[in-house]
Amino acid sequence: MRIGVFGGTFDPVHFGHIHLALSLLEIWKLDQVIFSPSRVSPFKEESGMQASPMQRLEMLKLALEGVPACRVIDFEVQRLGPSYTIDLVRHVKSLYAETDELFLLLGEDLVPEFSRWKEYKQILSLVTPIIGCRVREENKKSWDFPESMEMGRVPIPILEISSTQIRERIKNKLYCQHLIPEKVFDYICENKIYL
Repeated sequence: MRIGVFGGTFDPVHFGHIHLALSLLEIWKLDQVIFSPSRVSPFKEESGMQASPMQRLEMLKLALEGVPACRVIDFEVQRLGPSYTIDLVRHVKSLYAETDELFLLLGEDLVPEFSRWKEYKQILSLVTPIIGCRVREENKKSWDFPESMEMGRVPIPILEISSTQIRERIKNKLYCQHLIPEKVFDYICENKIYL
């Protein structure tokens, strides 16, 4: 099997996340994409997270209901402390056969910081990174990373959506259903998140 691993804070999950995952799944002919919401990003303060880990997990489950070949795991939200990609990769690898291939799904915005990630060289030895990036060719030259990352570069149309933008729109009582799945929006309203 060819398994994609997609981690992040997903605070909240939005159509940009889903579009990236499905685009890379189809282009790389993956069998499945596993979404894993982090408990705490090492680069973000826990106090900066507006939705709890369990709320972000639930929003992901709602967003991916009926989306083919996508599933959610709670590995990171169940652990205390920062969530490191290397731990997630090792966990997912332990769930599958030795012959299965793992791919790490990334947005191009994460690439400049990748060398700061815990055990990033070990990550590259365990998974093939595939990076959804803007179609513009000039972005390619700004990368200074191993060949394995360059090989995983996939130009796709990027939906310019950010979780920060969505949180601000919700706070300001602006329409958001064009950015996030309806079930996620309903959950946010019911639980008074980001208000």
